[in-house]
Amino acid sequence: MSPDELPSKTAAPDLSITTQYIKELYVKIPNSPYIFNIIPKSPELIVKVDVNANQLNQNSPDFEVVTSISCSSMFTNEDKAKDTQICIFEIVLKYGAITSLNNLNHPQFEELLMVETPTLVFPEMRNIILNISRESNLPPIFLQRINFRNLYEKRKQTNNS
Repeated sequence: MSPDELPSKTAAPDLSITTQYIKELYVKIPNSPYIFNIIPKSPELIVKVDVNANQLNQNSPDFEVVTSISCSSMFTNEDKAKDTQICIFEIVLKYGAITSLNNLNHPQFEELLMVETPTLVFPEMRNIILNISRESNLPPIFLQRINFRNLYEKRKQTNNS
């Protein structure tokens, strides 16, 4: 038997998403309706992303993974005597996924929750944000792919220091 054919000591983890849902969604356009007369065609977009996971019950293979994306935009109004920052909009989406793992002892189970789950649900989140920005008569928000692995590694480094 070659080394490639030897059975693994740790079973490969099996990740499945059983449910996806919008946990929280809000749109804030604090300077409406006036903002629609002065909104730039391509305002600067600030995007913040966070991922959190919680086990539903002790010793349960089920976790709630919540991926949060906040998109906001400000612009400087130079028409007045003094430059002022004006908020165009803020959109916050918290998107939940119930994820099941068949092997809680697998060394990479945290990575599966914090990297793979948000990567799998991100396309749906991107569509929700794009649609809500269009429906709100805002410039459409086309989010680029997010590298959740880098986000996870940076968060881990910050927690270790």
